[in-house]
Amino acid sequence: MDYLGELKLALVQSGLFIPSFLVEKDEIVHSIWPGIAEHEIVLNLGEDFSAKTVLTSGQPEDLNLIHRNKNFHVVINNTEQAVGLVPPPVFHRKQYKLNTPFSNNVNLDGYCLNINLRFMGKENRLNLNQGEILSLIQEGVRESRVELVQFNLDYCPSPDRGFGNLIPMIRSIKKNTGLFLSLRGLPPEEKRKIDKIYAAGIDLLDFPLEGFSDPEYLEQIMPQENIFQALEYAAGIFPKGAVFTELVTDNKSLEDTHSQISRLAKVGVIPILDLRKTHKLGGIQYTDMLQLVRHLKESVRGNKTPLKWLFPMNHFVSPLDANFFLQKPSEAKLATRPIYRSLLGKKASEGFAAMRRKLRVQDISDSYESAGL
Repeated sequence: MDYLGELKLALVQSGLFIPSFLVEKDEIVHSIWPGIAEHEIVLNLGEDFSAKTVLTSGQPEDLNLIHRNKNFHVVINNTEQAVGLVPPPVFHRKQYKLNTPFSNNVNLDGYCLNINLRFMGKENRLNLNQGEILSLIQEGVRESRVELVQFNLDYCPSPDRGFGNLIPMIRSIKKNTGLFLSLRGLPPEEKRKIDKIYAAGIDLLDFPLEGFSDPEYLEQIMPQENIFQALEYAAGIFPKGAVFTELVTDNKSLEDTHSQISRLAKVGVIPILDLRKTHKLGGIQYTDMLQLVRHLKESVRGNKTPLKWLFPMNHFVSPLDANFFLQKPSEAKLATRPIYRSLLGKKASEGFAAMRRKLRVQDISDSYESAGL
């Protein structure tokens, strides 16, 4: 194994086998991330470079975890790579232990807390309580595990995709935590609603182009070309580099993915590549992934799009951590320091974002007034 990216791809796609005598070790017991269908473990492969993988029953093709000289190693292609264990935070374990609604709707990805939201019933009642969401976020901040919060909003048939109902909660969380906030979901039918998403306090925006469980149905209600147009519009509203989208890598030709990456990069949208298997025939091969990652890095760099808004993710590769796929482990590092990890950069960006948002709100108000709305 020459690159840590190769190990990450293998872990995400194939899982990890831990022998029974190791499973009982305290370090392993406290590092298991509980789940409903299957348990997972997060491995630190390098500085700010990690992978979350499912635990398997131990097939010949599975990667194996071993313990040697007081350190853990993953065996891949007859070589060993030292890894670190990343235990779940206390607040995360507590939700599973108590079997709260959060246990199935919260996931920590690096230092980004993902919260899954959906509207239920005729009254469009939110699946999680607003006050409890705020308390959970504050617990994560106190544990020094949460630097960023992403709301993953499930499909909502209303024209604004339900975002309007989230505005009070977003403003409350922004006011009480000061954290950067990200929104992942489908775009509203009217692109001008994206202005209000930004004005409400959302700092990063992710409209996924791919990766949905039922892409045929999605194409009927929200054609992919409409999502692209919304992404292009959003790139002109949000700070440069703060709009991204997800691409699947194993369901189409390399040429098609190349074209998607190029088209998105040209309009200032950053593509991120999903490493997980989505096709019955299996995931993408590493040699093919290398081509895509190299093209991804060059395309975004060619457009001079800043990467400071990106953050490392357990199941994706982005231009931020592309070097781990392209450079030797001793040389690989993030392309830049994310603003969430720099106190000085964070403070400066917070002030700039607040001022920029205030000006944007004024622009929106003037626009609506001139239109007589």
